[in-house]
Amino acid sequence: MAEASAETPLLGHHPSLKIRTMECDMQPMEVRTTKTVAAMILGEASDTEGMMFAIGVKSRAGQGLLWSLWFIGACVGISVVGEALPMHFVWVSLLMLPLAMVTTFLMSCDVLRSLFSSLDVYVLGILQFAFFVDGIYYCGADRRSIFWGCYLPTMFASLFVDAYPAKYRDVFAKLFFSASLIILIIWNLLLVYKWKAFGNMSKMVSQTFLLHHIADQLTLLVFYCRHLWVSTFTPEHFVMIHASVCTRHEQLEMAYEIEDGMEVVRAWAPQRHTAVKLQSGRNEKSSPKGTPKGTPTGTPKSRSRSPSQDPVEHQQGQETATKNTLEASSENNAKIDKAKIDKKAPVEC
Repeated sequence: MAEASAETPLLGHHPSLKIRTMECDMQPMEVRTTKTVAAMILGEASDTEGMMFAIGVKSRAGQGLLWSLWFIGACVGISVVGEALPMHFVWVSLLMLPLAMVTTFLMSCDVLRSLFSSLDVYVLGILQFAFFVDGIYYCGADRRSIFWGCYLPTMFASLFVDAYPAKYRDVFAKLFFSASLIILIIWNLLLVYKWKAFGNMSKMVSQTFLLHHIADQLTLLVFYCRHLWVSTFTPEHFVMIHASVCTRHEQLEMAYEIEDGMEVVRAWAPQRHTAVKLQSGRNEKSSPKGTPKGTPTGTPKSRSRSPSQDPVEHQQGQETATKNTLEASSENNAKIDKAKIDKKAPVEC
């Protein structure tokens, strides 16, 4: 229960309020956009890595080419799986590989490190691998398995879409998971309406086996839809990275003001501060000149509050700054006047 240190609020008075809050326990950490998987292999600022980023991410023509190849390979491959096209067309599925490979090479290593500590990545990975094994099993491990082998890198890349460059991630995620969702739906429709293409389907008759299959496919569907939802409505947020949440007591300061004839209560946490965790192995070029090697380039300090976060403190800061400016101006004017008087005074012999 909240306990106020002052029973009767007064204007301009700052009583304290102790409440219990629920908040994220993750501290901000540095994400280096230049530290990609390709940079780890080829070196940072290498020409090959820069060309790969320009073609695979920044260039619309390059992205259009990669996505066109992927869609052609996926459409032809899934058609071969359903026996709508002859078996030898399955080699067109190789066109799906460039997009998945370029995507993997351009992912941020700092974000990947956080993704590997997320449980959702492993759950989705298990479901994706089960989907891959089901495809090969029902195809009888024939040449149609080439399609599933070409689709496997896309499944792997889908686990780490959060590590894709943030500026382009929302559009990429929409395309990526829309395509994955379409393949998932088509595959299940083939199992229902084109079951003769997969030979003996006696196991699907078992209610227990059918229930497990439906549960796995629906879980995959939920994961894909969640990625689409986040990339559409909150594109700046991660999907697979989660932070620990805890409750703690918070000491707040309150201020009572009059706005438009109404009493307004404002509260903020003066002791709250945020420190940013810098990544190890930073380049010396990013350090300020004159900083010895091994010396931190900065010290953690409190995050500056915006006027909307702490209006009272912001207003007090503005008043203090104005007061200091007026005092400095008064002192300068006094010095100027004194200099004029001294100049006009007669010189004593």
